[in-house]
Amino acid sequence: MNILVTGSNGQLGSEIKDVAASYKSFCFFFMDLPALDICNSSELDIFIAKNKIDTVINCAAYTAVDAAEENAVIAEQVNGAGVLNLVHALAKVKGN
Repeated sequence: MNILVTGSNGQLGSEIKDVAASYKSFCFFFMDLPALDICNSSELDIFIAKNKIDTVINCAAYTAVDAAEENAVIAEQVNGAGVLNLVHALAKVKGN
């Protein structure tokens, strides 16, 4: 099983990296900016299809709560549109 972990350099993603070593039967792809941008749907589609991703663990997020009000567009792109891009890209690979 191929598993994509987005936001892998953050707190949660880093913890998953540590735990992943115990699951040798899974192939993990740990990705973060700038290597993979979940807000770029075409880049995401290509990555998920090329690597035959079965599952996504999304740890990518705009987490600066106070700054999110000032940067609402960016926060919505990451926390909203980026998540939707992940769902659509995975659905394409799964044939849904």
